[in-house]
Amino acid sequence: MVTAVAAVASNQQHAQGLTVLGRAADRAPHLAGVIADLLAAAGTRAATSALVVATRLEQPQPVLDALRTFVAAADLDSIRRLNAALPVFSLVLARTSADIAQTLVERNRELTASDRGAYLPDLAGSVNNLAIYLAEVGRRPEALAAAQEAVALYNEAVEKYGPVFADDAQRSQEVLDTLA
Repeated sequence: MVTAVAAVASNQQHAQGLTVLGRAADRAPHLAGVIADLLAAAGTRAATSALVVATRLEQPQPVLDALRTFVAAADLDSIRRLNAALPVFSLVLARTSADIAQTLVERNRELTASDRGAYLPDLAGSVNNLAIYLAEVGRRPEALAAAQEAVALYNEAVEKYGPVFADDAQRSQEVLDTLA
C-alpha cells in the first residue's frame, strides 16, 4: 500500500510519511524496509524529501540507510539531483553526502572513459565535491587526493575548452589549498 501511495504523493506528503515512519522505526525496526520501499517506489522526489527529513529526526539511521540503498540502485540523473539537493553542511548527512558524491564520481568516471571531452567537466566537479564531503567526514588523506585530482581535471578542462572553466579551476585550487 505504501508503494502505491508513494508514487502519487506530493513532496510534502512524502516528507510527512517519511517523518512518521522514521520516528516509528525506532520502536518498530521492520519499518526500515517500508522506508526503503517508499524511496524505491517514489524515486528521486521522495529521496530528496528524505534528505530533509533525516536532518530533523532524533534517530535518522533508518532513513539514511534507505537513502544509501536508493543511491546504490539509482540512475545518473537521480544521483545528480540528489547531489544538488544536499545541504552545504550537515553533520547528520555528512556520511550520506560522501556516499552520494562517491557514487556520482564513479558514474562520471564511466562516462568520461567513453567520451572524455563531453564528460570531463562533470567529472572534475563531482571529484571536487567529493573532496569537500570526504573532508567533512574526517577522511582527510582521501579528501586531499580527490582535491588534487579535481585541480588536475579542471586544469585539463581549461586547456581543452579555454577560460570557461577557469573559475571552477580556481575554486578547486582553493579547496586543495584548504586541505593541504
